[in-house]
Amino acid sequence: MIDPRRPIGIIVDFEQKFGNRESVKRGCEFLVSYISGLQRPLPEIAAQGFRVAVKYKEASALRDELEIAEKKVVDFLDARDGTFKFLEYPIEHAVWGILHVYRDLSYPWEGGSAYEFVSGTLEWIDNFDSNYELFTKLLKEYFPNE
Repeated sequence: MIDPRRPIGIIVDFEQKFGNRESVKRGCEFLVSYISGLQRPLPEIAAQGFRVAVKYKEASALRDELEIAEKKVVDFLDARDGTFKFLEYPIEHAVWGILHVYRDLSYPWEGGSAYEFVSGTLEWIDNFDSNYELFTKLLKEYFPNE
């Protein structure tokens, strides 16, 4: 598990320089890259949604595809009363969150801070798998402090 004192404070600095919308978009891209580098295979429903998130990051998926993928993950969780079972379905919640935020960024963004989004999503991911070296490398790559 990644140290809870991890250096994600650089996201706040990045957000002050480049604004909320760009920082949240970078947060999605960071999380997609991070999940891509984890060793543990994703459960099927998370893998399906995650493939759409990767395609969206690469600009090869439409917003409609995000909405469909998000609905499939939500339906999966609802069918198992898993909407609030964060520890039982952590990676499904993480993928759901990424799809939801990517979709919301298609509209005028009025969501929360990038720090809150990334931090909360990382908690779910960390309950599934973690890789500190990859985490720190990607954090510096997506949120440079220069």
